[in-house]
Amino acid sequence: MHDLLKIFKTILYAALFLGLYLLADKYGLFSKFSSPTRFVVTADTKIIPGS
Repeated sequence: MHDLLKIFKTILYAALFLGLYLLADKYGLFSKFSSPTRFVVTADTKIIPGS
C-alpha cells in the first residue's frame, strides 16, 4: 500500500510539473530560450501591425 502511494505521488508531481511547463510554454515564457525562431516570428507579427 505504501509503495502504491509513493508511485501515485510521483505521477502526481510529474503531471504537475508537466502542466506548469505546458502552461508557461503556452504563454511563451520559454520561447526565447527553447526556440529563438518562434520568438522572432512573434516579435515580427507584433511589429508589422504597428508599422
